[in-house]
Amino acid sequence: MAESLPQPSSDDDPIPWLLIGFNLVGIGLGYAITMLLARQLTHSEFEHYVAAVATLGLWATFAEAGFGKYALRIVPVYLAAARRHLLRSYIRYALVATLWLSMAVALVASLLEWFIQEGQGQYVILVAISILPIVALCGVMVDLLLAMHLPRCGMFVGRVLVPATTLALIVWTSSVSSITPLAAIYCFAGGSAAGLLSGGLVCTRLVSPVVRKPFTKVPVDNSWRAWTAASFSFMGYYFLLAWLSRSTLFIASHLPHQPTQLAVLAPAMETGCLILLLSKSTDKYFQPAMSMLLESTQWQQLSAMGRSRRRVIGICVAVFLAVVMLLGKQILGLYGEDFVPGYGALCIVAVGSSVWTMFSLSPSFLLYSGGSRILLALLCIHAIVLVLLVGALFPAFGAIGGAAAYAITVSAFTLSAFFFASTRFGRLSASTKSADHTEQQRSIPPQY
Repeated sequence: MAESLPQPSSDDDPIPWLLIGFNLVGIGLGYAITMLLARQLTHSEFEHYVAAVATLGLWATFAEAGFGKYALRIVPVYLAAARRHLLRSYIRYALVATLWLSMAVALVASLLEWFIQEGQGQYVILVAISILPIVALCGVMVDLLLAMHLPRCGMFVGRVLVPATTLALIVWTSSVSSITPLAAIYCFAGGSAAGLLSGGLVCTRLVSPVVRKPFTKVPVDNSWRAWTAASFSFMGYYFLLAWLSRSTLFIASHLPHQPTQLAVLAPAMETGCLILLLSKSTDKYFQPAMSMLLESTQWQQLSAMGRSRRRVIGICVAVFLAVVMLLGKQILGLYGEDFVPGYGALCIVAVGSSVWTMFSLSPSFLLYSGGSRILLALLCIHAIVLVLLVGALFPAFGAIGGAAAYAITVSAFTLSAFFFASTRFGRLSASTKSADHTEQQRSIPPQY
């Protein structure tokens, strides 16, 4: 492989900082996209675009989460064990399964939106849902690159190439005609298609020589059953995680609300949630390493990885909060003066997102280490709480209410997951040390 598995205990590993750099570029590109659209679209058109992108993002996460996230868990194990036959089979399985599932999800989502929405907003959402397979496959391709120890390639495709292509298409469309919500969705599809094609080329050129080396063929006829069961399990967990972090706008768009409040909430949510891009990308970097360390019960290295990550993330979170508090009004002003009243919502969202970012590896640790029941219970409880809070607070208090519902829910979930993950880590490490001590005692010859 072109890149080796990261050494999580190394404090001077440059790759996390490189990924942060890619994320900063991606943040700037994404911000430019939304700012440009907010300035060129009317409030009603911008709300249609926001609702469509929120719906597309949520359903795409459901379609790709299982196969992509399970790849981060199992592909590093196949690579370490040189089980190339399983690696090749899983890559094919993940892509084909994602394609079929995303088409099925798109059909179901279209039927639901057909009965829920109406007017021009309905048409924009239906068009957005139609590109769901492209977006889902692009997400899985990025996860596969990361799982195969290609973090630079994966993050460049996901955080730089896709938004840069989308922005270029929007700028070009604006130069030849007036931009519309539908045109923006088509540009979004073009960016995802560019990411899918480029990621596929990288995967083929860099991975195929390794996978095609001679190996002893082992039957994998029944492997797809285990992959399907595990992938659907991961799908449920990661969809619920995405629901907590990304569904506020989706829920709000389906509720009666004060005029323009959804449009005001959208920039506040996007800006306040920018720090989540950092946690998402760095987690994808650390998850394969965590998988390997759990397999080999290297608890000290796992603890060192957590400390190293928190140091890096803590600095970024502090800078992010300072920028939001000091420059939040000016940042929202870039969207237009009508969006500045969302400053209070922006600060609330930023605090909740920062809490999530600091401890975002805790849910993955619970899932990887056998604490799936605890994680599922936490996710279900907080997913319901989010729906209830948004349903109660957004119609009554507008953008501030939606932001408060989001921040309360994600903070409570993240801190709960961190508590249970820490408890489980201590229990597992203690049991391993006890087992090692017992084994050493057995190996000592008796003294007569």
